[in-house]
Amino acid sequence: MITEAIFDLIFGLVNLVLGLLPELPDAPDQVYTALDYLYTYIRAGIGFIWIIFDRSFVIVLLPVCVAIANWREIYHLVMWVVRKLPFGIE
Repeated sequence: MITEAIFDLIFGLVNLVLGLLPELPDAPDQVYTALDYLYTYIRAGIGFIWIIFDRSFVIVLLPVCVAIANWREIYHLVMWVVRKLPFGIE
């Protein structure tokens, strides 16, 4: 229930900030081309991983690897949120 309230607050703030911004113009074609190349490389890398491992295993393992790689930042974010709660840890 607390996490739902926190996420509602975050999404509400993001919607408020984005609502204040003027409508943004379209991105240049070079940006779309660069993102398309990046997407192609990512798909090729995941395709290579799928050759070695089963697809369902990779779908589970990829978020776990990202979480492990960013463990320190995730820990600091969680501890910051816990400290902001009225009954939080010091």
